[in-house]
Amino acid sequence: MRPVAPTVQLTCHRQPRGAHPAFTLLEVLVVVAVVALLVAVLLPALNSARHSARRTACLANLTQLWTAWNLYQEDSKDRFPRHQNMAYNYGGRQGMPPSFGSKAGMAKPLNRYLGLKPVVTAGAEEFHCPSDSGSPERLPTNFSYYGTSYRTNEFLVGVPAQSLVAMSDDPVTADSDFLAQLKSDVQAFQASKTYQPARVAFLGDETWWRTWLAALDDDFLQWHRGPRGHNLAFMDGHVAPLDVRKGRYSTGDYTVLPTRRLQEAAQAIQDK
Repeated sequence: MRPVAPTVQLTCHRQPRGAHPAFTLLEVLVVVAVVALLVAVLLPALNSARHSARRTACLANLTQLWTAWNLYQEDSKDRFPRHQNMAYNYGGRQGMPPSFGSKAGMAKPLNRYLGLKPVVTAGAEEFHCPSDSGSPERLPTNFSYYGTSYRTNEFLVGVPAQSLVAMSDDPVTADSDFLAQLKSDVQAFQASKTYQPARVAFLGDETWWRTWLAALDDDFLQWHRGPRGHNLAFMDGHVAPLDVRKGRYSTGDYTVLPTRRLQEAAQAIQDK
């Protein structure tokens, strides 16, 4: 007889169906740390890209609005409108207060040059800055309150005398000779007579107006990040981010005054 070989039994240990290998606590902590590191590295870049995109969209809006203003001037003998609150009521949606059209259905003269009806209550996004976060008195946004995120230079559009009342303690407008000269120049002003139009700020984020006044608080509002915190369109049609300097009517970068003698007079008073 041939000897019988011993039987070898192999035991296979199988995991229960549905069971998965478990991570150790150390492995979980490593994964969490890596994810946190990636977020810390990428988040600033993502935020920067988002703000850059919003600024670009805002500048594009200003370019479009300035083109519409050019068309308006062609039909208006080279002059800007001189009516109550026209610095806001020039275009966009109906505003919330009655003086900005909420009840009266006030026609906005610039709308038709953008293919909009004179009175609109929705849309008109070319008047809306994506970074519009309102101001302490105008929430949630200036667009929702006024119907536009953008405010014109009130020495050019609207009733300039109204702008000067609140500036009586400002060194420049406190000068009676300058004030008389300002009223004379702006009342007879024609856009084509602008002195150095590439420097004359015309239209920008609502927060830009009055930031150049000496009496303004240091902590004035900006919608866009960085030192050049305001987007502006200039009288020659170009648009750019700008650092508006407190107490300066005229600098090498900008001026709020449209004529040569006004610019020179303001400069002399500023430099005293």
